[in-house]
Amino acid sequence: MKYTPILLLASFLLIQACGNQKQETATVTEIDSSAIKNLISVYKGDFGNGPIYITLNFFNGQHVGGYNVHKGLRRNLHGDIKKVKDEWELSLSEPGDHAFDGVFSLIFNHDFNEAKGTWTANNKSMGEKKFKLTKVLTAVNGTYSGISDSTATFNEIFYDYRDSKSEIVFEQDGSCFLKLYPRITDSTYAEQLVSLSGSYKKENDTTLLITWNKNNTFSSPTSIFTVEKGEIEGEEERYVSGIKGEGYHFSVIY
Repeated sequence: MKYTPILLLASFLLIQACGNQKQETATVTEIDSSAIKNLISVYKGDFGNGPIYITLNFFNGQHVGGYNVHKGLRRNLHGDIKKVKDEWELSLSEPGDHAFDGVFSLIFNHDFNEAKGTWTANNKSMGEKKFKLTKVLTAVNGTYSGISDSTATFNEIFYDYRDSKSEIVFEQDGSCFLKLYPRITDSTYAEQLVSLSGSYKKENDTTLLITWNKNNTFSSPTSIFTVEKGEIEGEEERYVSGIKGEGYHFSVIY
């Protein structure tokens, strides 16, 4: 019986220690949960032969999903996430049914603002690519703004101002799509519609660089489009009125 106080004291200290451990774990989990909300976004990097955009739009606590866009080619991604010290490690696989599919290994900083990445091709003869990613935008109520000086990507449709048959569509995930009736003369167009896909990057506030998927329409794999801006009398802010490039002139229809 004389050991009872000692046993009670030991039990009390053990319970206190467990309680403190649970409280500490809960705090860390709460911090991680807050940080990981930042994962859902769009990230941009230089893939060597054109920009790459990685959109992460799914997370359930362990598994991550999304897709990437490079030269207009979109490939789904799925994989896992784990925390290593103060960083987040993601392993994301492409479907595997395309010749250029592979696996992305991404290491994000704590707040998911930037990442170091490595892409390893499934085809071992193609080697790997190293790149860096930066967050380019965050969803606001599920919507994105049109082209502006403050955003790296945007949603916008431009139409050929001469006949409105051709159009170029830009999307917030970095992809773009061109539906074009090639011009034969200044007033006549081919009857056959040509569809091209690509990825774009804002070089600055007035210049867009587009990297196209392989095609026979343009002689170069990249095109430069100039952003045109108009003025409203009495207002300092200018608005985007159109873009010009490859001999074509596209306008915004408001």
